[in-house]
Formats: sequence, structure tokens, C-alpha cells
Amino acid sequence: MQIVTYPLPPVGTNAYLLLPPGREEAVLVDAPPQAWAKIAPQLKTSGRRLAALLLTHGHWDHIADAAVCQAAGAEIYAHPGDRAWMEEPMVQEPFMVPGVEIEPVSVDHFIKPGQVLEIAGIRFEVRHVPGHAPGSVLFY
Repeated sequence: MQIVTYPLPPVGTNAYLLLPPGREEAVLVDAPPQAWAKIAPQLKTSGRRLAALLLTHGHWDHIADAAVCQAAGAEIYAHPGDRAWMEEPMVQEPFMVPGVEIEPVSVDHFIKPGQVLEIAGIRFEVRHVPGHAPGSVLFY
């Protein structure tokens, strides 16, 4: 599997594009500002579509481009513990870099600990790791 890491401004948050071999789909983990602009050329070059966006938590620097990814056809997966931040992201404005505007995110699939997802031929086990955010998860 090819994994492309994009450290993105304004605070260096990573987006991870997963490109499984022999598939027409790709999966993105987290969508910081400018994520879509970075991954769209990679998707086009590899002849893939973005099937899913997995959000590790609802902080602004991880969800900023989620609405753009969703508009491009990706289904959004996230823990319900951060639902309010995703549906009304501008409540985080006091913690955001000035000038950043974030569209609300409508989560397609709320995930739970221990759940196993199979997306684009990749199996992910959801593990809840609250602390950084109530809805923090990792995908194993």
C-alpha cells in the first residue's frame, strides 16, 4: 500500500492519503486546510476517487477540508464525541488561526470503539483514545 503524507499549513497538521494496490478508490485520514488541493492531483494521476475520509477527531485543523472532500464524493467517518465541533466548526474560532473559515461537516458514519471498517479493501479497527478531544480515535 502506498501512503502519502501531507504536512499542511497553517500548523503542520498531517493528512494521510492511502492508496491500496489494484483499487480505484483511495482513503484520506484527516483533512487539514489545503488537503483537497494537495490530494486532488494525486488522485487524478493515480486514476482514483476518494471513497472515504476518516477523521481522527474534530479539531478545526483536522476537519477544515472535510466538506470539500465530501462534495467530491467521499463518505465521512468520525466519532460522535466531536459531533458538535464538526456540525458547528466555527465554535472553535478562538483557537483557530485568524482568517480560517470552515464549512460544517455532515458525518455520514458515526463510528464506535471496536468497530471494524472495510473501505477500499482496507480493514480498519476503530479504537477510541479520548483525551486530546472527546472523540479522538485511531484507526488500526
